[in-house]
Amino acid sequence: MGAPRNRAFVRLFLVQASWNYRTMIGGGFLFALLPLLRGMGETGREEGGEGPGANPEGGGHMEAVMARHGGHFNSHPFLAGLALGAVARMERDGAPPEHIERFKDAVRSPLGSLGDALFWTGWLPLVMFLAAVLLLLGFPPLVVVMGALLLYNIPHLMVRRVTLDWGLALGSHAPARLREVGVAHLIEKVRDVGMGILGLLVGVLVSVGPGLTVPPRLPWLAAALALGVVFFRSGPAAGRVAYRMAPIVLILLFVLGSRL
Repeated sequence: MGAPRNRAFVRLFLVQASWNYRTMIGGGFLFALLPLLRGMGETGREEGGEGPGANPEGGGHMEAVMARHGGHFNSHPFLAGLALGAVARMERDGAPPEHIERFKDAVRSPLGSLGDALFWTGWLPLVMFLAAVLLLLGFPPLVVVMGALLLYNIPHLMVRRVTLDWGLALGSHAPARLREVGVAHLIEKVRDVGMGILGLLVGVLVSVGPGLTVPPRLPWLAAALALGVVFFRSGPAAGRVAYRMAPIVLILLFVLGSRL
């Protein structure tokens, strides 16, 4: 299933292309699933062969599968591959349609929540905070932009591919793999590091002179490191407050620092 898997992986980048309020990413999910469904021809499912769940009417089975998987579904786009691979594996193994639908209903909210926490409120802010620090310290903008793109997208692409492979290999047991690798713990660590970099950013902002001149004053950098430690050691509740208050704090401290 190498070629169908690769085609499905590429199509996953368009999983939100047909997003709408009725089916959410259902249309994109089906679009990405089609290569895997067609790849099941070797099992005989959609062609009336001898495999599990074989349908003597051939194409009728494929039409029914497409009708089911083109309906409502939602997930974080980076983790949708886990559900996609698991559904393809369950279809290949001949799981009853009602079991597959229950699986999709069960995983869509957790995959959405985990993806949002890991990427939208974890990894993305961390990368942006770090890029801002490097810019303020005088690194070339092109280097910072390219570095930020690589730092953000290499893990993101790895997650897309690995979760798709987990789904194809483990089927309905794939979500348990997320618990085994400690995704919840990873989210906490990413947020902790993000808080530390936010503290460093605050210190750098208040240390530069008018017009963002560099190099920053050493005492303010020391304060930045202290703030970074405080944010790094803060709990989840303190971290959420810091994220919400960060824009106001940055503006105030920047104005203060520019006048010192």
